[in-house]
Amino acid sequence: MATGDSLVWVYLIALALIAGLVDSLAGGGGLITVPGFFILMGPGPEAIGTNKILAVTASGAALLAYWKNAQIETRLIGIALLATGFGAFSGARVAPHLPNEFFRWLVIALAPAMMWLVLNKDVWQSRWVDSGPKPSSSTTLWRAGVGVFLAGFYDGLAGPGGGTLMFLALYFLGRTPLPLAIGTSKLANLASALVSLATYEAQGLVRWEIGWLGALPIGAGAFIGASWIARLGRGQRPEASARLQKLARQALFIIAGLMLLRLAIDLGEQALPIFTDRD
Repeated sequence: MATGDSLVWVYLIALALIAGLVDSLAGGGGLITVPGFFILMGPGPEAIGTNKILAVTASGAALLAYWKNAQIETRLIGIALLATGFGAFSGARVAPHLPNEFFRWLVIALAPAMMWLVLNKDVWQSRWVDSGPKPSSSTTLWRAGVGVFLAGFYDGLAGPGGGTLMFLALYFLGRTPLPLAIGTSKLANLASALVSLATYEAQGLVRWEIGWLGALPIGAGAFIGASWIARLGRGQRPEASARLQKLARQALFIIAGLMLLRLAIDLGEQALPIFTDRD
């Protein structure tokens, strides 16, 4: 193996470890690892499909830590599995037929929305979920189901940031307490990642020999991060909830920033030939 190739592999492994730590809280690890696969394989559905190996490992490792600490909302288990899985299957089937411009428009829409959530502290206060007039249980279940279906569809379609949308759907639409929303989102993310991986594999769009390289470090990072977050949120104490809200907002800021950075890089690469041709 050439020295340059070795450096790329080391780069991917380091990215996977960092991605696991970031992904353990509010998702978004794919925003770190997918660009690494783009470098190795070139942009396209094959890189996204290969990244699903890492998504399965990261969400599974984080779920194990949250499950051990009883931070899963049991009433949402069925919805998290079925609605997210069906959404991921639909998205993964559609993805190969869409132009790259579509994904750029998705990022343009999602990144500012996440930034708005970060900057509006009021919507994160506990009263948003725990006090005031509450809709019926069936209403919140339907809202959560629609939310995680759309998040799963996006996850199968594009991948990076899908776990973040699942967490937001469970917290805001499903009115789930923050520690349980974080843990349950990993169950939804695992279902989405497994279905997406199987669907991409059926279309011949997964490179297992490359994907497995990042599976161990991202799983280690996700388990370490989730174990720490689970201990922080144990018992759902008010001070713990406030700390988790702050951490979740900080994670969203990072994720939205990574989305915008990826968009800027894509637009820069698209514009580069234009300026080169003028010389």
